[in-house]
Amino acid sequence: MKCSASELLGLQGLLRHFVETRVAGHGVEAELASFDAACQCIDALQVAKRGVWANDVAAQRLERASAQFLQLHKAAYGTTHMRPKHHWIMDIPAQLRRDGCVLDMFIIERLHLQVKAIAENVRNTIVFERSVLAGVSNLQAQRLATSFGDCGLEGREIRWPGARGVLVAERLSYLGLTVP
Repeated sequence: MKCSASELLGLQGLLRHFVETRVAGHGVEAELASFDAACQCIDALQVAKRGVWANDVAAQRLERASAQFLQLHKAAYGTTHMRPKHHWIMDIPAQLRRDGCVLDMFIIERLHLQVKAIAENVRNTIVFERSVLAGVSNLQAQRLATSFGDCGLEGREIRWPGARGVLVAERLSYLGLTVP
């Protein structure tokens, strides 16, 4: 499956149902255990994000779920498919305890998709990077020329835990530039 992380998160419930109803019982118990443990990590992240559990409880459950997932993943697939970025899940509980919330913006992914959309249309591979950069620059110039609306926070806002007077929002708009 090829999709963005946020799209995959939306698809997770459907995929989970498919695995439970169509794949279970076909001799892939180790793989199913790994998949279920990954789902438990996602569940813990989602509950922590919504503030259902106290931060310490959520962090502790996420630590246990992620450790179990990594062990079951290694048992099912070995270490060949492990990547150095897999440690990231182990860093979230400490971040949750420190900041009091789950930081989950897929900002790099969103910016990547903007560049990717332009790169897919570039046919001149001799100066590919220059062509893509020119396209991205032109798109940004066009956005700046047409959208000098209000500046400030947009979307849902919350107070940053532990920092009086600091607000965090879904987006920031400033002189035509919108940062998700």
